[in-house]
Amino acid sequence: MIEIIYVSQDGQTSKIAHYIQQYLTSNQIEARVTDITHNVSYTLSPEVKHVVLGVPIRYGNPMSQAKAWLANQDISDIEISAFNVNLTARKPEKSELSSCPYAHKFIKILPEKVTHVAIFAGALDYAKYSWFDRKMIQFIMWITKGPTHSDSRIEYTQWPAVDKFSAELISMRS
Repeated sequence: MIEIIYVSQDGQTSKIAHYIQQYLTSNQIEARVTDITHNVSYTLSPEVKHVVLGVPIRYGNPMSQAKAWLANQDISDIEISAFNVNLTARKPEKSELSSCPYAHKFIKILPEKVTHVAIFAGALDYAKYSWFDRKMIQFIMWITKGPTHSDSRIEYTQWPAVDKFSAELISMRS
């Protein structure tokens, strides 16, 4: 069984995790999704053979719950794959592992045995953010020449890339 473990701040990593689960189950692969955002002590059940870890970037760093969760797990006999979600990946030239400026920080928190990693663009929805987060993200977007209007709601996730990652998860099982 594949368990998709994720941390999510604004919901896009959750949306991607559930999308992957749906893709896998529609291809007869048993998969479940678990949110560890507020439960880093969650323990994997013995039937889990493969973990897919979803971690967003927040203000330039992977959310700390993922690292805390990994530190408390015995994953010696479990295959690990991972995906990262960040707004920088909205630019095609920054959406690959080799070109995403946050990829090295993400890889750093992962165990050495990770077999498959992907970078996905997130979503921008200023209405969801607190005042402080909205101002910080608008400032970052202004620096990177992204949208700054407070009504902006843009989903940058390239779903064909998520399909490809999901298909690769299935092919790894063959």
